[in-house]
Amino acid sequence: SYNQTVQFDQKAGTATFDGKLHPEIPVGTHSILSLAYAIRSFNLKPSKDPNNPVNDTRVAVFLGSDANVFILRPSTADIINLKGEKVPAQLVSVTTGNPQIDSLNLRVWLSLDEKRVPLRFTLGSYQADLVEEKLIPPK
Repeated sequence: SYNQTVQFDQKAGTATFDGKLHPEIPVGTHSILSLAYAIRSFNLKPSKDPNNPVNDTRVAVFLGSDANVFILRPSTADIINLKGEKVPAQLVSVTTGNPQIDSLNLRVWLSLDEKRVPLRFTLGSYQADLVEEKLIPPK
């Protein structure tokens, strides 16, 4: 099992991992959770030439206790099966620069509507699918 406590100090630009201060955090660095939200706003139009992926997006992400550059490679729209329904989605392949993680082939599928909701995540033999989307109005 993996457990880690991180405290972020945005003003100082630092992070404390399990009580130990680490170097400055580059501006725009995401946690895995914030990346799941932020990916929805990135320009993820696939390259016209698949052999020349000019539309890859690079983003700094904390993985463990270090900032790493993740590469997001968008693909063209595809159809996935979600709860027995065929749903159009965009595949985004993620490369972390960590060979151990990259061997697990991390991928995300986003809805094609304006919300760009993450519908599916896969990592190795694990798959997480969106089961329900519920709008909760502000109070």
